Amino acid sequence: MSQVTEDQVDLSPDQIYEILGHAYRRHTLCVLHSRAGAVDLDELATQVAARCRDEPVAEIDEDDRDAVLVELHHNHIPRLSSAGLVDYDPGASGAVELVGDIEPLLPTLRSGGEELREYRLD
Repeated sequence: MSQVTEDQVDLSPDQIYEILGHAYRRHTLCVLHSRAGAVDLDELATQVAARCRDEPVAEIDEDDRDAVLVELHHNHIPRLSSAGLVDYDPGASGAVELVGDIEPLLPTLRSGGEELREYRLD
């Protein structure tokens, strides 16, 4: 895993809106913020699926988890990693870890992204 220090994370407003513009990325940051250390990608996908569907983790089946896992692995985790917010080891461990300072993003994350909805065009 490459190491990114908090002082390297410097996001423009456009980058912040892009990062927080998708529920999977918002929920990923929330899950990682609530945990100490790295989270296995399977567990992260299950947690994100449960949050997105507003269902208990026990209600998330393998198909739901796998669909979210593919999106996280190929799209959302690489974006968060490029922004310097997470570190991801797609190899043996498949672990995702929060490495950037997300304190400035917490109000938006806690609101569920409500303030971003007025900027969406779709």
